[in-house]
Amino acid sequence: MNPLLNIAIRSIHQIGKLILKMYDENPLYRSIDHYKMINPLFDRIKKIVISTIFQHYSDHEFFLNEKRISFNNKTCQKKTRWFINFLEDGVNWMKKIPHFCTSISIYQKERMIILVIYDPILNEMFSANRGGGARLNQYRLRVQEKSSLNASIILSVNQIFQKDVDHLSKYLKILHILLKNYLVRITGSISLDLAYVAASRIDAMILIGNGKEINQKISRISLLLKESGGTLIYGKLLNINSREKKEKTKKNELSSEEEKEDHSLQIVCAGSFRTTKSITKFLKNRFNISFFKE
Repeated sequence: MNPLLNIAIRSIHQIGKLILKMYDENPLYRSIDHYKMINPLFDRIKKIVISTIFQHYSDHEFFLNEKRISFNNKTCQKKTRWFINFLEDGVNWMKKIPHFCTSISIYQKERMIILVIYDPILNEMFSANRGGGARLNQYRLRVQEKSSLNASIILSVNQIFQKDVDHLSKYLKILHILLKNYLVRITGSISLDLAYVAASRIDAMILIGNGKEINQKISRISLLLKESGGTLIYGKLLNINSREKKEKTKKNELSSEEEKEDHSLQIVCAGSFRTTKSITKFLKNRFNISFFKE
């Protein structure tokens, strides 16, 4: 096994055990104060990183939940970077919904080489090593094509945007159409849903959200799908109707080209080649969406 992958699996397993322990011990939180609950975990997770990763790779660069951490004054070589998301789906975790995970992605020279996603509730370890395939608890994963697209497609739908009323209204219109034509599941866990696509537990995943955020999220977890033979298709929603188009045109005249791209509503469809092609064709026939394969 790749030494980096081996250390990543050992580390994420320890992090997952801590997350699960606190999940079992803590009471159900009736109010959602994400930072109040997540911040106390930071120092405890940092100790795990020191004991399992840093002692082997002290010249690497580390990020915990996007926050860069340093352990001494030694200069990092920055060619190898670890991104440790120690609790994705924090709302599920706080509200005692048993569907959350922790993940580690490792980059070398801006290219992801390893991804590990761990579900501590089911003790399931999804891993991908660039060029070495994807696995679930050491069993090889391969996205399976449906024997017939006439059969019911199970589709997970998630969104990434915060309190953007304009985006929310568009998302609801798209969701309404999807609900009428597919078996839709909304779990709140983007990483686990993508892992389930790689394991052929669900047929496809759709992620809708802000352009900049959605690209960052997908870039951190896409390796698992690619190494299992899956396909990613990106799309940009141009407009829902003429009224919204006019309003958006006015608004965009005041923005730079970069801002337009970052704040546009984007869609990503992940799954097998035939399934993603079928879903994106279906959406394109009903909405003004420009799709392109990655």
